[in-house]
Amino acid sequence: MQNQDQLNGQGQKAEEHLTSVPAIDSNVNSKKEVAKTVENILQYVKEHSEELALHYLSVKTETGSDYKPSEKKYTCTKISENEYLSKLLKVSIVILTANAFESEILNLNLSNRFGCTVLERNPSLLLLRGKKPTYAYIFEMPDYTILHLHAPDTGSNTPCGSADLARYINECEYLNPSCIISFGICFGQTMDGFNLGDTIVAEKIYPWSIGVKISLDNLGNTTWEIKSDDYVINLAEFAPLIYDKIKTTCNSTTNLCLNQQVLLGNIITSEAVVSNELVKRSAEIAAHGWKIIGGEMEGYGLAKEALFYGPQDRNRPRIACVILKAICDWGAVKNIDDYIDKATLCSLLTIQASYKDQIQAYTAYCAYKVLEALLEEKVFDNNNILSSFTKYINNLFMRNNGFMSVDRFHQFISEWLANSQGDHQASDLRFPVEKYNRLSQERLNNYIRMLSSLVLENTNEFYVDNNNMIYRHPIQK
Repeated sequence: MQNQDQLNGQGQKAEEHLTSVPAIDSNVNSKKEVAKTVENILQYVKEHSEELALHYLSVKTETGSDYKPSEKKYTCTKISENEYLSKLLKVSIVILTANAFESEILNLNLSNRFGCTVLERNPSLLLLRGKKPTYAYIFEMPDYTILHLHAPDTGSNTPCGSADLARYINECEYLNPSCIISFGICFGQTMDGFNLGDTIVAEKIYPWSIGVKISLDNLGNTTWEIKSDDYVINLAEFAPLIYDKIKTTCNSTTNLCLNQQVLLGNIITSEAVVSNELVKRSAEIAAHGWKIIGGEMEGYGLAKEALFYGPQDRNRPRIACVILKAICDWGAVKNIDDYIDKATLCSLLTIQASYKDQIQAYTAYCAYKVLEALLEEKVFDNNNILSSFTKYINNLFMRNNGFMSVDRFHQFISEWLANSQGDHQASDLRFPVEKYNRLSQERLNNYIRMLSSLVLENTNEFYVDNNNMIYRHPIQK
């Protein structure tokens, strides 16, 4: 149990802003002021329509109640399952999205900023047979290879939601990421000192209402109770080095949207959309007095699967989790359109989208700008199966005078997969050895071929001569 001094200290820490730039229209407390804030955002949206992927909203569906993309504004190449699996060996960061704006803005801006083609798995993943697809994209960037998984629905425990995606990452023998990032939009707990577009990096998450869908109909039901969990997850504690780098980077980041702030603090996470002041306050109470600065829906499913329910033997340390989301509303009404004075904004509604849609696009882009800064500063470790294996092979060649036969090379790969002992450190291997003993021989052979190809053909360190001997190039002094 935390004492009151600890609680107060944590609350004060959560309120610290990582940038000295003041928020636009701080202490917003009236519809007029909210409208002015939104007006500034909509003007920004008009001037940055390409980066905000507003083309996504340009065509209505047949029902007229939703939107679909008219065309993609980035190069997207479909790759087969085998190509996809081979590229997973290089992945060091996985990013999860659950909203169309989040996904489209992420793909568009990552590909443009880092000059890479968006590689889309074909066919899309079916985590649950016959259900909605999960879209998988690969970004081969200079410093990282990133896997982007776009869930069909929001939520932690929703079928194919964040919990199922984290389980897929845990169980995929080709993946060894150092970090999983839940990216996108969230709600802000209070308007005092905070703004639409301010981006939150969660240090602690407070799960509540897990497995319960909140509706306005049951708010007045005296028998209805919010499920309050004591299972607080301290994300920063599991990855202190990454979070220290995040703080340092965010303190020095200036190329953000409008007067956007970057905040570290505590958030609540649930299965339900929070769009009622009573529900929001009840959720805050469920956090047992800790200072809450925002809330979202995917964090609990991600963190519990990645940190607690994945294999926890000595060969598989926990995967770091980062929740990075920008404030798109205040969790008080279902639609922010109902909270602003539209009369002052009608001239800015120039595309087929509601104010809410445009604000969600803007705030998702705010979250992207923070993510971009973190990637450019190399905050996340570039660690994956391929890098661990390459270290092992390099040591192996040094022991064998810099050359060996192809057959012997493949034998060493098999031994590496089946044995946690040897020249490499067990902590370098994230996956359990037993998993490979359960793989079919055909699949194991295919895995070995992919590892061999990536090490021998995709680097400049090795070459194969006409006698089927593999040589390691001498290290240049």
